[in-house]
Amino acid sequence: MMNFGYFGQIIKNQLVSFYSTPKKSSLVNQQGFGVRRPFLSLFTKLFLAFVFHAVLLMGLMMFAVNHQVRSEFRDFLQQQESGRLRYVIGVLEQHYAIQRSWNLLEHQRIYWFIILQESLRQAVLEGENFPSSLRNPRKLGPRNLFEDFDEPFELFESSPDLDGPRIRKPPKAREWGRNLTLVDTKGRLIAGQPSNQNVVLRLPINYRDRNVAFLQWHGNVPQSGLRFLERNLQWLWFFGGSLVLLGALIAWLVSRQLLKPVHELKNGTEKLREHQLDTRIPVATSDELGQLAQAFNEMAAALQNYEYQRQQWLADTAHELRTPLSILKGEIEALEDGVRSFDQNSLASLHQETTRLQRIVEDLRLINHLELGKLELFLRPLELNKLVTEALKQAQTRLEAARVKVNWTPTQAELLINGDYDRMHQVLLNLMENTARHAPESNLEVRSGFDQNEAVLLLSDNGPGVSE
Repeated sequence: MMNFGYFGQIIKNQLVSFYSTPKKSSLVNQQGFGVRRPFLSLFTKLFLAFVFHAVLLMGLMMFAVNHQVRSEFRDFLQQQESGRLRYVIGVLEQHYAIQRSWNLLEHQRIYWFIILQESLRQAVLEGENFPSSLRNPRKLGPRNLFEDFDEPFELFESSPDLDGPRIRKPPKAREWGRNLTLVDTKGRLIAGQPSNQNVVLRLPINYRDRNVAFLQWHGNVPQSGLRFLERNLQWLWFFGGSLVLLGALIAWLVSRQLLKPVHELKNGTEKLREHQLDTRIPVATSDELGQLAQAFNEMAAALQNYEYQRQQWLADTAHELRTPLSILKGEIEALEDGVRSFDQNSLASLHQETTRLQRIVEDLRLINHLELGKLELFLRPLELNKLVTEALKQAQTRLEAARVKVNWTPTQAELLINGDYDRMHQVLLNLMENTARHAPESNLEVRSGFDQNEAVLLLSDNGPGVSE
């Protein structure tokens, strides 16, 4: 196949790429200002974002749990207290069924405490549990219900009236009664101490399916219940804080793992800047970071290839310049030594080598324009067959000297194209020069034609080709 020379290949494609080692000044932008160091690294930003979300979610969850637990615990205590008050309601309903009014309770305060004490006695005997602050350290024994109830009852460990295991110590009626009031259906106080505290429970007292009064419980959650709740909530907050710390540790590990390819890419870029073109980074994933690593490796491979082409181009350019310069030097030294006379033949030889040098310099200038994107093309209608015929005629002497046999098969119809005559003529001459230099004593096939309404020109020989 055709062996394209470096210059012919560059001009044909109108593209050339160079790679030069970046200097330290590459860290300065086009305006001349240095690249500003980030206040926070990407790792720090990612880590703080994870931690912030963990703290926010945990805080919202703890707030909701705290509110719900307090509400449920308050309802639980109210239900528990409501269960204890059913004994008081039972005694009050019995009292109303006998007296048919609340006059005795309104005028005789002692009866209110008698009812409370009897209610609590029944609750204790049935196994109702009370807070320790209401327990009587003494024992309950048989006594008159009309005694002074400022003194608590006693409870024998084994009473002649009671069989079985020991009974719990009874609570103090007066202390428990501070939070209880009895009001009629209109809200008027019947018994109990007036209280400024909120009414937590309001339980009806009925007689023959008719509401005759309400038993009210005032106050908030007992202190013992509050202490129990606070202890559990403290453990809940401690557990939540531990989860936040665990989340921060996981965020640190995840951030480090996510940014590992970024650090490898950064290190690889620094190595490329130091001209280590064989640098490659491992591609561990198939996500966007993996694709970025793959793109980096492809870019590094392309730069390595460009560097090889640049070195090869420099070697070819030195070889191209060495040959005519050596000939010129030899011709001039021969003239100086008198070996050759200064005649028309020697002048033509000097002119030929000078023209060759001029062509090489023109090629270098063309490559520079291609690199800078400043190549100017003067496009005009051309007849391709005529262009090839003129190029073959100009290169005939060089091809015959290399014993290259040309087989030119033009189309009968005209092939009109739009192009730059000088550039295309130069491309054809370079291709023919490559055949003469690298494939002497070979056959050069030149054919033109159409392919899907496009003009096609094919040059092929049986010399060594170039790798693509």
